[in-house]
Amino acid sequence: EDWSVFASSLMMITGKRSLLLLCFSCVLLSRIGHAEEICKLQPLDSNLLTAVEKLTKESALSEKVSDRIINCLKEPCDTVKQGLVILSFKLKNTAKPAGDLQSSWLTELEPSSVAKVWHLLPKEARLWCIKAFIENLQCTVTTNSNECDEVETNILLEKFTTARTAYTDLLLIESGLEPFPEVDSKDENQTLSARESMARYAQRLKIDGPPALWLAEQFSDPQNETKLIEPHWFSSLAPQCRIEAFANVTDLQDNDSQADAADLDAAARIARFAWFYKTCHRYRIIAAHQDKDNIEAQEKIFREQQEEKLKLQQEAQARAAASFSSTEDEESGDGPVEEL
Repeated sequence: EDWSVFASSLMMITGKRSLLLLCFSCVLLSRIGHAEEICKLQPLDSNLLTAVEKLTKESALSEKVSDRIINCLKEPCDTVKQGLVILSFKLKNTAKPAGDLQSSWLTELEPSSVAKVWHLLPKEARLWCIKAFIENLQCTVTTNSNECDEVETNILLEKFTTARTAYTDLLLIESGLEPFPEVDSKDENQTLSARESMARYAQRLKIDGPPALWLAEQFSDPQNETKLIEPHWFSSLAPQCRIEAFANVTDLQDNDSQADAADLDAAARIARFAWFYKTCHRYRIIAAHQDKDNIEAQEKIFREQQEEKLKLQQEAQARAAASFSSTEDEESGDGPVEEL
């Protein structure tokens, strides 16, 4: 509070309310108010920094703004340099060149490298740059496809999506959480058997060996190899794991699932939630396999109960149909006809 009063007094005395002074005041307050927080950001390696510097210098951004970005990437924990980058993107006419710079990074660099650059930029600057990139894209949709007619736009969007995933994986790794593997989706025209579908599912959860084979067997239908049958013991995992994931990701926001694609912070929170959700499934499936004899015995009892229940329902429906048919016959039988 004392620093806030000092900054306000300073502006009143000088009579200058420049954005620069305001920015430095905010940065100073932030540094003092969060002195206990330790910055763990590491600068880019020399080769990547050289490549980023070259692309940034070649962009339409002014030399001053380009220098501020590079200086921030060299010393990402320097809050003054962060403040200067934030201030730079508040200036007029920086949106389009900032968006074009993102296109340049995505085109010339590996998606994982772009993710590292994003990680070192201040949150506000990163959000503005990516929003500008998305707004600059030329996309015409003339068919029922979800893709743009412009091939270059589709390529850029694919690289952006990959870099976005690399960014969330980077944050998971920093938190000590190993990301789950990305498994290619099946081709639209490809029909998978139940065992093949569950093999992909197990691969996504890093489950292999006997537990994976047992899981595939649990979901298989002897009468139809492409049909998946969810076992009773598995149906309770989703609600239980959602509760567990919510308990571990307390900063998840209600609107994160509808957040703008440019909001990488929302994407990171969702990725963290997904990690705990998948981890819960993984451990519970492995535990079920370890107790498979008991699980299979309970599953057999449940199926027998379901079959008995279905049988009773069918018998009741048959009796009801027979009773209805009998009533119709009585009503349609020959009887006395009243004369008019």
